[in-house]
Amino acid sequence: MTSSTFNDWLLSCHMQGPASAPEDTPQLVLDALQSAEASLQHDLLDIQPAVLKEYIPTDKVEAWSLYLYLRFHQRYELLPVLEGYLMSRYSLQKTVYNVISSLMTEKSNTRLLAGQGIKMAADMLHRGWNPALRHEISERTGISYDDILTLTRACDISRMMGMMGKTLYRCMSRGYTSMHAFRQVTPEVLKEQIDAYLLEHHERTSAMVDFAWFPGQAHELPDLVEYEE
Repeated sequence: MTSSTFNDWLLSCHMQGPASAPEDTPQLVLDALQSAEASLQHDLLDIQPAVLKEYIPTDKVEAWSLYLYLRFHQRYELLPVLEGYLMSRYSLQKTVYNVISSLMTEKSNTRLLAGQGIKMAADMLHRGWNPALRHEISERTGISYDDILTLTRACDISRMMGMMGKTLYRCMSRGYTSMHAFRQVTPEVLKEQIDAYLLEHHERTSAMVDFAWFPGQAHELPDLVEYEE
């Protein structure tokens, strides 16, 4: 079912992940894919949208695993079907405009991206998940590659519930620009750093934000984006 190239890629992603990640993470994904294939009663690479629409993943590991597998094999026409499931449970429903507004950057970029069919955070994640694709988006829109990369990072971490608006901007300003970064910090240190940011910029306290939520969510969510070394 799963190709050796996909396995190699999965292991490569895992090796770049947090030291605290379970050693059997790749096997968990492969097991989830086997479960999905058994439920669908079809080879995953031959699956058709009509069949996938009738499928309900057993859990989030299975849903994300199938999403990664299909994206890796460029079955892009199937991704919106799975996103319909994921949107109701995670934060893929956020629009690019929402994310750009959180970054306090040029909002006219929203129109340029929409012209390329990139309107939702989910669009950015599966249309710009690796450097080559992000360079292509930059060339087609005229938006600088650095801005495209920043937006991709913001869409990536915005998958966490509660990560939007000023919270997103403040976290990214302190260098938390990937799921990997959030996995490496304790809630206490994260809160200290954001409090320091607020003090420097004379902004109000972040007492209403539960920073313990973000490292925990980051550990539960898979890596969807390949970043430059």
